[in-house]
Amino acid sequence: MRYSTLVLCALVIGSAGWNVGCLPDQPVSAIKPVSLTQNKVDLSVVRSRDNLSFIPINQRGRPSLITEDILDLVQKFGEAHPDWEILDVNIEAWPLNPQPEDKGNIESNIFTYGLWVLHKPKVK
Repeated sequence: MRYSTLVLCALVIGSAGWNVGCLPDQPVSAIKPVSLTQNKVDLSVVRSRDNLSFIPINQRGRPSLITEDILDLVQKFGEAHPDWEILDVNIEAWPLNPQPEDKGNIESNIFTYGLWVLHKPKVK
């Protein structure tokens, strides 16, 4: 009886759209693929507090592999916030634990988490 109640609770919570201790299928990213060669920018996932914003990217690989996408993100972010002056942008990317099959391939051992954007209100 107790086991079935636990399963029922998990099913109800799961059907409500809550994360029940599992990772999402796709990590949140402001870079959305449109085709094999083209991406679009989705700023709805950006989180801002005071003068700091985080733009999630969550892609495996060096930031230099997605330079155009990063530049597009910064440009679209600036266009979406014309009253803010962008002071600095930092890329958060970290090495992953190397896997035996990745030996010698540094590109797959880096994960780009996102962009930290420091901004302030524009002075008029």
